[in-house]
Amino acid sequence: MTPMPTQAGMVYMPRTWGRIVRGTMISRRLRTLVDSGAQLTVAPVAVAHELGLSDADLALLPGCEVGGIGGSVQRCHEARLSLHVGPGKPEAITLSAARVFFVPQLLGDYELVLGQRDALELLSFEQYNQPRVREFVLRAMPPR
Repeated sequence: MTPMPTQAGMVYMPRTWGRIVRGTMISRRLRTLVDSGAQLTVAPVAVAHELGLSDADLALLPGCEVGGIGGSVQRCHEARLSLHVGPGKPEAITLSAARVFFVPQLLGDYELVLGQRDALELLSFEQYNQPRVREFVLRAMPPR
């Protein structure tokens, strides 16, 4: 849990590290927000470029418009890619063929938002907000 100062005091955000995988290409470690209120898993177009997807490649992918914090609407492109979620290799959970929506820009200082579809719906998410230790735990769900 990462403390974030707000007008109402400290708020603890569930953050971790993630990577996006396209074939043999693996993104750098991305600051990841676990957002139980987000419907989609979203990353900036800059990460798609790091994975070798050009703007022309993205234009060929299914597209839609998404709205988010602040009410802004952005055009996005949907790709099926694998996600590695967790602080490091031993702890990482792999989500294969997850839907990742690439947008021009994300708000905040995170580079990947794990949303409900193809991410949180496949994970068990437990959050503990009480003092002494504020933490959250992600676990792979057993196969259905």
